[in-house]
Amino acid sequence: MPNIAGLITEYNPFHNGHRYHIDMAKELTKADYTVAVMSGNFLERGSMAILDKSKRAELAVLSGVDSVFELPFLFATGSADDFSFGACHILNSFNIVTHLVFGAECDDMGKMSHLAEFLTNENDDYKTLLNDNLKSGLSFPKARENAIDKLLGKEYSLVLLSPNNILALSYMIELNRMNSSIKPVIIKRIGNYHDKNDDIRGFMSAEAIRNIINDKTVPFSDINASKLGTELQKKELLREAVPAKTYEYLMEIKRRNIIPNDNLFSDMLYLKILEYRSKNKDYEEIKHLLPVEIDNDIYNKILNIRDYLSFDETVNYIVSKNYTLSRIRRGLLHLILDISREKHDMIFNDIDNALYASILSFRKESSQVLKHINENSIIPVINKRSLYSPASTGAKLLRDMDITSTDLYNYLLRKNFGISLPRELSSNIKII
Repeated sequence: MPNIAGLITEYNPFHNGHRYHIDMAKELTKADYTVAVMSGNFLERGSMAILDKSKRAELAVLSGVDSVFELPFLFATGSADDFSFGACHILNSFNIVTHLVFGAECDDMGKMSHLAEFLTNENDDYKTLLNDNLKSGLSFPKARENAIDKLLGKEYSLVLLSPNNILALSYMIELNRMNSSIKPVIIKRIGNYHDKNDDIRGFMSAEAIRNIINDKTVPFSDINASKLGTELQKKELLREAVPAKTYEYLMEIKRRNIIPNDNLFSDMLYLKILEYRSKNKDYEEIKHLLPVEIDNDIYNKILNIRDYLSFDETVNYIVSKNYTLSRIRRGLLHLILDISREKHDMIFNDIDNALYASILSFRKESSQVLKHINENSIIPVINKRSLYSPASTGAKLLRDMDITSTDLYNYLLRKNFGISLPRELSSNIKII
């Protein structure tokens, strides 16, 4: 059986750091093939992708990934734990993936494995400390960090200060819970090229790239600040940071001013807020209809909104030291699409029947890996979306969310920019 490296990605957008990740994954695992599970049109932060999922999958395959599968919307826009749960379950269900390769600032596998094992088992002392911290008003990340600091020491709690380390640990915890044979492999990151604007090993971050496209401030390190001035200089810096096809797609949306942003669904959010205000229900009466991210405090803040606010303004109104921006953004997106706690729990409780894997793109010369996946997978592998028939209530709910979220993304692009994209059930696989 060949070595197959699994990758869990967003590629928003695909850049040279991602290509480095692919190359290193192949080198470290001696992989014959690489298989990526990628977010669709919406991302873990609850935001719209700068390029649609078909283009981003195409860019990944052009840069060396052999096949790209879509991470269903519920997991792609979930917490780090939900994101990891869905992606790891898909890769594990293929029954052929030998390695999961991911980046983290901490590449001490012994330390990461020990911490992942500890968080997998969650002893009573940890649970008590965590609950006490949460009751004191700390956010979950801070409550967990404090509990780890007291039980394992500073060297372990410091690991939890990095979002990339937290996501890496989430992957490792899920592999532990599934008793998976997939071997985790860490590629060391210097800094945080997903979330910061600074160059990492010469790679511009995805956020820095998006900031250039959106004409936002980009605080680069001193060595690169001298390069960033005129529009021409920005284009040249961008050209150096991404593959040629990514550059082509990004320049097209910038030239035509068709850049997706979350304020495009401000009207829909405000109408949803008015709807909940009109219900005049207490949180306990209605929490099963609300997203898992929205607790009593957030719900009451939403109800207190009287004047029209944009999506970003609503996020800034709600956010506090107890809630991360990502949690608020995810919760509001899920509120718009009626992704309730009830639906969330039904899917997770039915995960063995609900999960599936939809192919977005693959390399023609690597079609053998798809043959292996089709022969060994214990979940449906969807080649033609219109032919897939969900086998359970959970599967139908998950599929409906994918269809609705794609419809929303397409609607916003069509309404605001006149851009038409294929509907979910009529979209085609990109074969490269």
